[in-house]
Amino acid sequence: MNVKYKLISLVALPAVMTLLLIVSIQQSFGVLEQNTQQSWQLMKKGEQATEEAVAAAGKSGSTINPITEQFHEIDQRGQEIRSASESQQRIVKSVTDNMERLEQLSLQGDSLSTDGLLAAQEMVATVNEVTDKLGQFRV
Repeated sequence: MNVKYKLISLVALPAVMTLLLIVSIQQSFGVLEQNTQQSWQLMKKGEQATEEAVAAAGKSGSTINPITEQFHEIDQRGQEIRSASESQQRIVKSVTDNMERLEQLSLQGDSLSTDGLLAAQEMVATVNEVTDKLGQFRV
């Protein structure tokens, strides 16, 4: 394989993998932001349902059914919030895993860059030796 292409491939592969991981992390943050917004909206609905339940309980002559329905709605919102929180935890774990992989790729890229530098230095030394030896044949 041509030294030039070998050097390019040593640097390009980690760069492409790093780019793909960064895109994946950005997408995960987008989903995390959406889930956080949904959780907040669900919490607001739960808060509203609680306020309505308290207001219904405070009214004289109120029946138990509206109160029970409100607390049932509060329970549903709590389950939705729990589900959204679990989803966020999975996304955060995915981001953490991707960050660890990105760190590994960065270290690998550093190592490959060092290898590429050493190969280039050896190539320059070889070219200089050949040039010196060819110079001996000049008349």
